[in-house]
Amino acid sequence: MQTAIEEIKTEAGLLSQKQKELQEDIFIKKTAIQQTAAEVKGTPHVLKMLWNAGKSGS
Repeated sequence: MQTAIEEIKTEAGLLSQKQKELQEDIFIKKTAIQQTAAEVKGTPHVLKMLWNAGKSGS
């Protein structure tokens, strides 16, 4: 009986560790997506500036 309890505790510890790793991975990926989205949102402004600079340079 004690052996089974120890095995369950060990497995629970491993699952907790895996859960923490997954949460960290999700956080990293979420941050990367948010940064990419922010950069994409700024792209039209940059293109407009380039377009206007090209028009005024002509």
